[in-house]
Amino acid sequence: MSAQWLLRLFIIVSITLSSLPASAQSGSISGRVTGVPSGQPVAGARVEAAASGRTAGTATTDENGQFRIVNLAAGSYTLTVARIGYQMQRVEGIIVGQGTATADVTMPLLPSILEQVVTTASRAPEKVLDAPASVSVVNEKEINERPSITVTDHIATLPGIDVARGGLMQANVVARGFNNIFSGALLTLTDNRFAYVPSLRVNIPYLIPTNNEDIERIEVVLGPGAALYGPNAAGGVLHIITKSPFTSQGTTVTIDGGERDVFRGAIRTAGTVGEKFGYKLSYDSFRGNDWRPAEPDTLELVARDLRLRRQGGEARLDFRPTRGSEIIATYGRAVAGNAVEPTGLGPGQVRDWTFSSYQLRARTGRLFAAAFLNTSDAGNTFLLRTLQPIVDKSTQRVGQLQHGFDLGLRQRFIYGIDYQH
Repeated sequence: MSAQWLLRLFIIVSITLSSLPASAQSGSISGRVTGVPSGQPVAGARVEAAASGRTAGTATTDENGQFRIVNLAAGSYTLTVARIGYQMQRVEGIIVGQGTATADVTMPLLPSILEQVVTTASRAPEKVLDAPASVSVVNEKEINERPSITVTDHIATLPGIDVARGGLMQANVVARGFNNIFSGALLTLTDNRFAYVPSLRVNIPYLIPTNNEDIERIEVVLGPGAALYGPNAAGGVLHIITKSPFTSQGTTVTIDGGERDVFRGAIRTAGTVGEKFGYKLSYDSFRGNDWRPAEPDTLELVARDLRLRRQGGEARLDFRPTRGSEIIATYGRAVAGNAVEPTGLGPGQVRDWTFSSYQLRARTGRLFAAAFLNTSDAGNTFLLRTLQPIVDKSTQRVGQLQHGFDLGLRQRFIYGIDYQH
């Protein structure tokens, strides 16, 4: 009886297995994900197959945009593809049976800050999503909506940035901690030229000639950048990029006022001559009355003059000989007529401190070249405790050359040479 029962059970199981429907067989979905409009493969996209509201399998696209989801039961599936910087795509009604179903997906770029073009991370234009470093960007809309006296008002809330205020327009900015009264560790640039006082390598925001109306965006890269910017970039890079006359034309007039007799007037005008030449002029003037210290400095031989006076501007000419090349000449000048600035020897009374900058730069494709001259003249500035004059007649000459090329889809090489004197 036992042997006959086992034989019958074996026959029943064999017949049942041989007669199972095709739904018990497994299949797969494979395909390729590409971007729109570039047509380039999208690597690192998450692909998910779902049936009846439940996830049946997932995969990640490789460097060629290929994916494959296996061990799927026969049926109808919905495919969802997601990747940062792209619009999520959903493909329904993919029928899986025995074998492999094919589903190629295209993903349009997502209009967002991730598509913003930045230059500071690699000293070459690239999307912030592709930059090989973390880049914080203050865009033009944020700059226009925020009342400001200097550029430090726009970056004070960025992650990793510390700002020490010394008055209405006096401030020191760092990304890796303060090291002394003059903290110049954060390399500050304006359109690829150094913006600090040459003699001390000190960042004085109100000596930057660029005004608020002419700033297109501000980029901040945290961490060392010596490979691209030389030995003065151990504490990160702050880069102020101004508007091009080809993309931002017309005239803007601004008048600001506030407490402490603050008044600021600014103008910017830009235009083009034909399709190859552009010009831009900007100027602003600021005045106000700074706060008095809570306790007077008994070592000061004369009383502080707390009136704030500052003016500055830039002139720029652009020439585009071809569609992919440009030559730009810029002259900038800022004058601090009156202010009080902290120093390692006590407060200094700033009188007619002048900072000037001359720059010529060119770019064609991946080739970039620039030369600039910065000059500083402390004017009649002196120390309040000793009445000793502060003398600064420093200059800085810099030449830069950079080129780069891509090796495949995932490797980029950048090389160049800098000269500083």
